[in-house]
Amino acid sequence: MSFSNAMVTGGKIEWAKLTLNLFKSDEAEYETGRAVVWMEMLNNGQKPKRWNKPTKKGTGVTFTALKDHKEYEVAIGELQGHINVINKEYDLNIKLKTN
Repeated sequence: MSFSNAMVTGGKIEWAKLTLNLFKSDEAEYETGRAVVWMEMLNNGQKPKRWNKPTKKGTGVTFTALKDHKEYEVAIGELQGHINVINKEYDLNIKLKTN
């Protein structure tokens, strides 16, 4: 059986370190972790579609597969928008570095 034409078009990932406990104890740290996870997902060709509420087990993220570089650039812009919001809200200084 050959899977050479198979392609992942989406799915769901559970990020175990982004827990409800972290969210309740340090929202800024949770949001920083969320930004790091978001960047990691984009670098793996995954665009977050929906972030579930944090639970004791972590935060679930539904994603779609990025189709091309243009879609990646748009997704980076969305991440930068989120970073701008959390920088302002939590007085952070997160900078997004892309190649």
